[in-house]
Amino acid sequence: MRSLKQRFHHARKTRRGRIILVVLGLVLLSAVGACLFYWFIYRKQIVREQLEATVIRKSNGLYRISYDKLVLDEVNGHLSVTNLRLNYDSTRFLQLATTGKAPGMLLRILIPKLIISGVKTPRALLGQELIGQYVRLQEPRIELFYTNKGADSLRHTPAPAIYQQILGDLNLIKLDSVLINQAQILSYRYGDTSNLVRISGADLHLHELSIDSVSNEDASRILFSRQLLARVNQVSWLSADGRYRLQGDSIRLDASSQSASIARFAIKPLLNEAAFTRSLRFADDRFEADIRDLEFFRVRFNSLLNDTLHADSVIVSQALLQIYRDLGLPHDGKNRVGTYPHQALLRFGLATRIDALKIETASINYKERNAGTRMAGIVSFQHTRAHVKHLSNIKEYAREHPVMQVRIQTQFLNRAQLQLQWNFYLFHPKGQFTVTGELSSMPAAAVNVLTEPMGPARMEKGQINNLQFNFTGHNYGMYGTVRMLYEDLKVSLLEKETGSGELSKKKLASLAANIIIRKSNPADKKGNIRTAKVNMQRDTRRSIFHLSWKSLFQGIKRTVGINK
Repeated sequence: MRSLKQRFHHARKTRRGRIILVVLGLVLLSAVGACLFYWFIYRKQIVREQLEATVIRKSNGLYRISYDKLVLDEVNGHLSVTNLRLNYDSTRFLQLATTGKAPGMLLRILIPKLIISGVKTPRALLGQELIGQYVRLQEPRIELFYTNKGADSLRHTPAPAIYQQILGDLNLIKLDSVLINQAQILSYRYGDTSNLVRISGADLHLHELSIDSVSNEDASRILFSRQLLARVNQVSWLSADGRYRLQGDSIRLDASSQSASIARFAIKPLLNEAAFTRSLRFADDRFEADIRDLEFFRVRFNSLLNDTLHADSVIVSQALLQIYRDLGLPHDGKNRVGTYPHQALLRFGLATRIDALKIETASINYKERNAGTRMAGIVSFQHTRAHVKHLSNIKEYAREHPVMQVRIQTQFLNRAQLQLQWNFYLFHPKGQFTVTGELSSMPAAAVNVLTEPMGPARMEKGQINNLQFNFTGHNYGMYGTVRMLYEDLKVSLLEKETGSGELSKKKLASLAANIIIRKSNPADKKGNIRTAKVNMQRDTRRSIFHLSWKSLFQGIKRTVGINK
């Protein structure tokens, strides 16, 4: 029997055979041509149907995808999509919610322009490798809706590695660059129109992006790319209690230089002082902050992907902090053991290591309204400079650097220089810390802005020449010494007049007070200096600053001869 090859050669020699072969060839060409014609005419519809079907299947029927226009050039590997939309199906979401399968977060995405260029089509089809020049997303708008259903999608990562989830059925994704221009990201609680987080004007450039098993192990890459540059015009979000809006302006991240910067970070209360107080059941601090020009150096960006903030140094150019508290409201009675700064750092959402933090200049104002006089006193610290070393909540780092050091230089009440040195012992079981300080000379009357509304008392005359203190504190108290040098002290005790609300001098009480107090320290020509010892039990409902102030005040009272 002749082989197929022999029969083919024999058929070519006969007239009938040649006709049959020509007809078969024409049929084959027609079929190919028809397929090509069908592809070029209906390819967009095929792509649309396949894309829509894939999204529906992969999302368990929850999401739908659509677009206005698609331009596809297979030869040059170019794809352009206009107004690409991904939206969730609310009816399907409710169905999933009844079965307990609803996700913790929903997405709504609009991309006005998506461009993919320079894709090597044969390698994508045959080698399962997507290799191209760039991907560009113009002004995408991404909305996130937290549903309080199912698992928290921000805290539960699926089992496969991130690169495997991105690759899907591909073996490699490699692009020269990925560009995202002027993105906007909004987050909401499902069913609530007020946004929680708002990111506007975000630009992202990923250079030399490569996603595969090899690149995944490359520690020099950030988000699978050799270089990352990001700029964000503004990020803002509401605080958990809804009383503040936090905002960051002009944020820049540069992985190549391992640097980041924030032009401004602000904490803005949504209510004024009076309205804030009326909104409370218990006394609480109202904060307002404005921080300018934050710079981060030697940032390990890859560590951020593992919930770790690691930077060699941070510099803050300028800061303003204002705190207000009305003591007319009752105290909440909460136990505040474990809330010292180094203890609170342990509850920070990120593992943190900052070797050095510098604040070049800051103004701090604490305003307190007295429950009795209903007058407010303001403690101000101006021209403040601060240096922090070994700021961390990582045990391995704390073994090498067990003490977080905070050194502060400031001007107290705009009249006297104050120097403070805080040492916080990281991971100490009793929350141990030390604080030492020294205040330069100032007229005693300078403190009347505090003593009149909060005492009420007035310094009639006198000079404070020097004040030094040295304390050691822990969860339940503080002990140490206070030495205040002063001369010619005279005070008046005050009371609030009925009707007028003004403060008047209590003559008899003031006379008795001036008999009791010691006018000077040292009190004699021999120069014998009195040093007061302090042992203060902590009110565990109060903060570290309340404990420190009460300890200092106890030492001052004992120095001037008041032992009650």
